Amino acid sequence: MSTLTTNTIENVAGTKSVSVDMLAVTSPYSMRNKLINGGFDIWQRGTTPALIDGYIADRWILSGVTNIGTLFKANVGGIDSGNALVCTKTGAGQSWLTQKIENPRIYSGKTMTLSFRAFSNTGNNMSSSVYLRVYNPTDGLTTIVDPIPFTWDDDWNKKTITFTIPNIDNSHYNDSSSYLELTFALGTDTSTGVYLADVQLEEGLVATPFEQRPIGMELSLCQRYYEKSYNLSTPPSSITQSGAVRTKADVTDTSHFDTSYIPYKVSKRVTPTLLLYSTATGNAGMYNSTAIGDYNTVGSFIATQGENSFGIFDSGFGLSVNNKYIFHYTADAEIY
Repeated sequence: MSTLTTNTIENVAGTKSVSVDMLAVTSPYSMRNKLINGGFDIWQRGTTPALIDGYIADRWILSGVTNIGTLFKANVGGIDSGNALVCTKTGAGQSWLTQKIENPRIYSGKTMTLSFRAFSNTGNNMSSSVYLRVYNPTDGLTTIVDPIPFTWDDDWNKKTITFTIPNIDNSHYNDSSSYLELTFALGTDTSTGVYLADVQLEEGLVATPFEQRPIGMELSLCQRYYEKSYNLSTPPSSITQSGAVRTKADVTDTSHFDTSYIPYKVSKRVTPTLLLYSTATGNAGMYNSTAIGDYNTVGSFIATQGENSFGIFDSGFGLSVNNKYIFHYTADAEIY
């Protein structure tokens, strides 16, 4: 529910008014959380993603994967978002979970508050830290706040950390590759399961309740960086035609598909890396033809693309007007 702030209310004619006390403006949809998918609701790559050093849940990067046994999304009671990222440690080495935030210069000199829930199923109060760094192509990765300690506890109590970001030289942080980086160390204890939930980074000295944005809004925020043609719950490389792009050869020019341009669901941060998948085998770098099955896109498939759409045509394989061509795609514009 929102609250309207005003000093005076008038009738239509403007002849009568009444004074009211000043009220604070509050709204559950104020976009105060500077993190995207802090509730771990969106997992376009799959809710039990492949264990790789890279993106897992949308906007979150896993590194130090050799020390991880399993990683997945879990529904959890007693927390605001209802979902948590769960990670089981099997190696004694450190692993990290990171989110990179665009346009770091807008946070220059500001006081920020980080809040989150960090639960451990072993109840051993495992020590860990949060790291805050910035990156630009000129200076590289720079630590701007000393590592902040916390513990993974045997309860879901909210943890709150307040800090001030030092002044950032705007001239070095004005391109699309610059970012503010928030990293959680996942601990070094073996045979430990850690749960992270309700992660929120906001301006100010106070941790407000976790912002629960509508799921469609949160998905759109994620899709600025990564989208797929598959259904939301279907991981890439799955064998399915549901949601796939279907086209055929142009009747007047069989080097081109009839469906020339496919719009992205959301405009991308930068021109993305596009990857096609066969609907018949799930193989990457393929599209599928009713006549010949999977066909390798390398060397014959060309994609002309920008931040809003991509175009497809074939420069080497003779398309047939009577054949259907079908594929899934992923478009990756993440910050690396």
